[in-house]
Amino acid sequence: MTTLSIKHKQSIRKGMKRFYVNNPEARDRVRKQMTGTPAKGCCFDNHKDDNNPVWMGDKVSYSALHSWLRRKLGNPKICEHCNKIGMKVGRRWNLEWANKYHVYKRNLTDWMGLCDACHKKYDRKFFN
Repeated sequence: MTTLSIKHKQSIRKGMKRFYVNNPEARDRVRKQMTGTPAKGCCFDNHKDDNNPVWMGDKVSYSALHSWLRRKLGNPKICEHCNKIGMKVGRRWNLEWANKYHVYKRNLTDWMGLCDACHKKYDRKFFN
């Protein structure tokens, strides 16, 4: 283990003093700035959904559409066909979002929560 020289310790102490705020009002202001939410009008507030420059609209991929859907609606709570209650099984949720008309658009009313078995039956009925 190396020991620091007295000169080195003094330079570290001098550098750390700039982080210490002695004035209580200023200390509270700095604490709020460091722990608060981003300032209003921050660039990230303006880039949600449609305002994002790389927004794909309805030309989005299958996986990106399902990610967007889970952000908007969360996980389904109950299967709309057999009334099975949703729960986490391992690392996966046992209910899925299924598209009612098999037209994958960003319309939140076109989706229903189904369990795996009902989702397979529903898709098989539609595609056969």
